[in-house]
Amino acid sequence: MEQIILPAQGEVNYAEALELAIEREIKAEFMYRTIAKYSKVQHLINKLRFLADEEQSHKENLQDLFKKIVGKKKDFDSMVKFPDESKTGELAKLNTPELLKIAVEKEKESNAYYVTLSLNSKEQALKDIFNYLAEEEATHRRMLELELKLYEEETPLSRPVETIPGIYRDWW
Repeated sequence: MEQIILPAQGEVNYAEALELAIEREIKAEFMYRTIAKYSKVQHLINKLRFLADEEQSHKENLQDLFKKIVGKKKDFDSMVKFPDESKTGELAKLNTPELLKIAVEKEKESNAYYVTLSLNSKEQALKDIFNYLAEEEATHRRMLELELKLYEEETPLSRPVETIPGIYRDWW
């Protein structure tokens, strides 16, 4: 599931920056839903679907902002190219830690991408939007890294918190 990353070069304007961000969010949502499709661990599937919903929410918020700034709606979903089933089907061969590593790397890339867009934006409002998105992606990365530790390292928690029984289960 290769995703081409074009770093923002020079100053970007609102419309261009938002178009780039919307495309990234669409691809991120696709990635999470695809990885969830091939995962065999239910609590991980739930986490990946949660992250897909987060990316979809980011996309919708950015599309609303795009419409306000540009004055018209644009169908970004139909413009984004996705890998075909033969490529995504290769994910089925991967184990859980390998799937998590892919997701962690994509979140790192997204964070760096939004930081770059923020640095290359002239307007403070646009910088704020991209800094917010960079933080969101960093939060997603940390969530996935913690999950990955459960599979790769000795931790005080021998299983995902979602599987702990008792009254605390409703807390997350």
